[in-house]
Amino acid sequence: MSLAGARMANPSSNSRDRSRTPERRDFSRDRSFESKRTLVQDEKVSKAYPNMKKGVNCSANYNPVINKSCSKCPQPQGHHEFLCNKYNRYNYNRCSSCNLYNHYPSECKEVPKYPPKLIDANSIYIYETNPN
Repeated sequence: MSLAGARMANPSSNSRDRSRTPERRDFSRDRSFESKRTLVQDEKVSKAYPNMKKGVNCSANYNPVINKSCSKCPQPQGHHEFLCNKYNRYNYNRCSSCNLYNHYPSECKEVPKYPPKLIDANSIYIYETNPN
């Protein structure tokens, strides 16, 4: 008896063979499950970190569970973006004043303000002398 004949003779083995072969997966159900899982995780994170406002005081994809760093100020280690004492708001673009961090140029404290203060030791001052 051939293999095909054996399958025809024994229908239960035919159904067993089908269960062993991978069938098409319903990807819409997989995506739905994944999105629900992501929502549950986001809800847990937002409860654990109530000060975090994604897209406002930290990047939209900031995950405080994975990293504890800040891209808004020069002290990257030690605090979360949403807990930065130096810059409150998050800017998706780098600052156009210092071109270093993700804060707004109007709030930038990284470049010196001009004119320099009189106590600035690195500034050169030219004093006019009275020629008379």
